Amino acid sequence: MIAPIICSLKQIAAWDLENLDARHEDIKASVPALQRGLVWSPGQVELLWDSILRGFPIGCFVACKKVQDQERSEKMDVTHHLLDGQQRVNAITLGFHDPFSDISHINGGENSGVRGNVSESIIWLDLNPSDNHLDTNTREFLVRVTTLAHPWGYQKDDGCKRLSTSEIQKSLKEWGGQRGQRQDNKRPHPNQLEPFVSSAPIPLAWLMNAYINEIEEDSFWGTIKDRLSNCHLHWAAKSVEIIGRDCFIEGKNKIYNAIKIAAQTKLVILCAPDNIGSSRRYEDRNCQAHLEGISNIEHLFNRLNRQGTPLNGEELSYSMIKAYWPKFDSSIYELKNQRVPASQLVSLAVRVALSDLEKQLPGRISISRLRNISTSVNGKEWIEKNAIEKFIQDGSFKHSVERVDNWLSKPKSNILGMPPVLISSFARSSTDIYLIFLIIATRIKGDLEGEFTDIFIGIATVTHWLSVDDKSKIAASLFDCIRTSFDPSTIAASLKEELNNLIKISRVARPLSPNEIDKAINIENCTDADLKYWQWPWDKEANDSTYDCIKKLLYQKEFLLFAQRKFLNDEFPSYDPSRKDLWESHNRPWDFDHIHASYYFYNRKNGDFADFCRRFGNTIGNLRAWPFQDNRSDQAVTAITKLKDSQIDQENSLLKDFDLKAFSGGDQTRTDAESARKLALAIKSRFLRIYADWYECAEIGKLIDEGSVISTSIL
Repeated sequence: MIAPIICSLKQIAAWDLENLDARHEDIKASVPALQRGLVWSPGQVELLWDSILRGFPIGCFVACKKVQDQERSEKMDVTHHLLDGQQRVNAITLGFHDPFSDISHINGGENSGVRGNVSESIIWLDLNPSDNHLDTNTREFLVRVTTLAHPWGYQKDDGCKRLSTSEIQKSLKEWGGQRGQRQDNKRPHPNQLEPFVSSAPIPLAWLMNAYINEIEEDSFWGTIKDRLSNCHLHWAAKSVEIIGRDCFIEGKNKIYNAIKIAAQTKLVILCAPDNIGSSRRYEDRNCQAHLEGISNIEHLFNRLNRQGTPLNGEELSYSMIKAYWPKFDSSIYELKNQRVPASQLVSLAVRVALSDLEKQLPGRISISRLRNISTSVNGKEWIEKNAIEKFIQDGSFKHSVERVDNWLSKPKSNILGMPPVLISSFARSSTDIYLIFLIIATRIKGDLEGEFTDIFIGIATVTHWLSVDDKSKIAASLFDCIRTSFDPSTIAASLKEELNNLIKISRVARPLSPNEIDKAINIENCTDADLKYWQWPWDKEANDSTYDCIKKLLYQKEFLLFAQRKFLNDEFPSYDPSRKDLWESHNRPWDFDHIHASYYFYNRKNGDFADFCRRFGNTIGNLRAWPFQDNRSDQAVTAITKLKDSQIDQENSLLKDFDLKAFSGGDQTRTDAESARKLALAIKSRFLRIYADWYECAEIGKLIDEGSVISTSIL
């Protein structure tokens, strides 16, 4: 039996932060290729450090001797691979990472961050939390985390909920005041702000790195005070003032003892047998020599990770793929940026690679089949293995992904297509249809111009937003119509014909023309009495599929994002929808703001036209995507107050000057027929502009045949 290795927290942090000079003579571990990415939430990081500071056990770690094929770190002298404990190790390392030191900014070098995460997260300790901070959590110490997504931090509850809009705005106002002014609406970096919900925050790394070899308490605080005094950031002055208070002696003693406990904490690292990387199970005897033992490591890793934050099916497959094909990791990880998580991207790559060898659209590949393919040395599975390796490693998959991106984001010259967030959503929730496009991009060499690229974004958005049937069945039908011939001269016509067939048999809702929608949402000819009892046409004709298109898009927030695509690209260029770890606690940097404030219609029943206004008020015709730090906290603010002084904000909100008054009727919209009518007409007009923009950009008129139009007496 191998004896466990005992490490201090600092020695573990030094695996990544080599400037700490705390090398352990027996181990320097890195994350093997098969490990997944970071998945812990800020709340989990905060609670782990509260446990450490209180002396609570946080469990042991599992490592094995470094397996050469699994090494993906560029750090020198790595001896082991970490199989269990990655999330805790990352949290521990963040506690020693000083984002304000000179070394953390040296050309983004290897010492610039934690596992390549350059100051995206900072751990703080509030020196003087309010007396009531325990009312909403179970902590003894108020550890705070700020992130790239939330540089102002989170609430102090154990769930680490997001701050309110008013709190975010106040934090940004203070930041702007410190800088003299606030430029544009840009989000600050974490090292430019302190956590808003804190009294005297200080980077935890300053405290942990100041404690060295039983340092006396007075010397410890002297070191901290000197560091704070030389720091010219706003939060440093608050902390200096707290430390200097005579009444804070007990608080300083409590924190000093907690840091001492953390500094002296020892953690156990259990080591797998040395032969785990060279032995193999009976059923793996057909493995090639360099794969011997990989199966053992992969099996052990997957079993260990069932105990912590669970791996989903795709993440489990990705870990298995990286175990046997570690070289895939860097290629896939680079491609995922602003697209989809790496685990989904590699699954798509495998399916595209196998599409040449199958007669139908390849389904999701099971873990057992992947394992058999990866370890095969002959037969059909060996052919599949070679196809997968060649497709990913020779750059073909990269070329296909970039080609599809180009088709979706730039459908025609001078017309902006889908922004990254919508391409990502399409790939994630319409995966099989996105897969078809990847296959087309792979099979057809040379340029695809003209009719195909004109209708490409139309096929993508119609099937993504207007599918009535299961999308995998729709994808199977589309693939069947082209799988025997990927002829660039006929593929557009084949896909177009099949889409129109799917519309005829009601598996996809028929996109109406803007004129048809204008006629269907009839308000102009209604009397005042009609408005009081007005209904959507599909409420009156419940079984009429004619209106499926409007029903789906009238509340589809992604459809609104398409209309605001230029604003999204300009305002949030760094937003990466593939970063689940970064955006998990709030999955986008914008809110959906009601232009006519929901305060005037939500849950308000008084007034003859309350129901009428509510019907229109909840549609995307009354919504705009807006930076959530700038979203008004006063829910009664009218549109004319919010927008009259900014022509740019009006344009970004897709509003015309004449709309503002109609959107600002306030309570009168529920009680006065004319105010209600004007509001509804303004919302309808804005929805029609949103719809017409998509209809024109996506060439929907060219895509849909007249023969697929369902006749109706209402339109």
